[in-house]
Amino acid sequence: MEVIYSKIMRKFTYTLDNDEKLEKVGNAIANPIRRRILRFIHGKSYSLLELANEMNMPVSTTSFHVKILREAGLIKMIPSPSKKGNEKNISFDCESVHIFFSGGTSVDRYNKVIDIPLGTLVPPLKKICTDSQSKEMFFSLPFFEGLGII
Repeated sequence: MEVIYSKIMRKFTYTLDNDEKLEKVGNAIANPIRRRILRFIHGKSYSLLELANEMNMPVSTTSFHVKILREAGLIKMIPSPSKKGNEKNISFDCESVHIFFSGGTSVDRYNKVIDIPLGTLVPPLKKICTDSQSKEMFFSLPFFEGLGII
């Protein structure tokens, strides 16, 4: 039985200070079988038996990998009544993971948007200096003006 959930999922934000949690997330997504499980359950929910059958793996192996993904906070188990008793469906619990390497946790702080018309050929940007404290790069304003972007 396939169940489709449309629930708002969590977004995780970490800095390098979150050693234990980062290790769990990194370990969870480092394994190709666990990444395959995440692809399978994207937008859908499966029981452990259904997932094991879909992936052609033993239930014990599937259960092992599901446990690691659950402990990392990437998936959740949702109780679901069935003919055989209470069953738990495996579902996504995380939409995205953001890791910040320099203390800040604001995604917007690091996003810069530059509109470039389609078909415009843009040569590689030339870095003119780097502020080592903030990890920001600075580019010459005349370079962008010459492209007609600014």
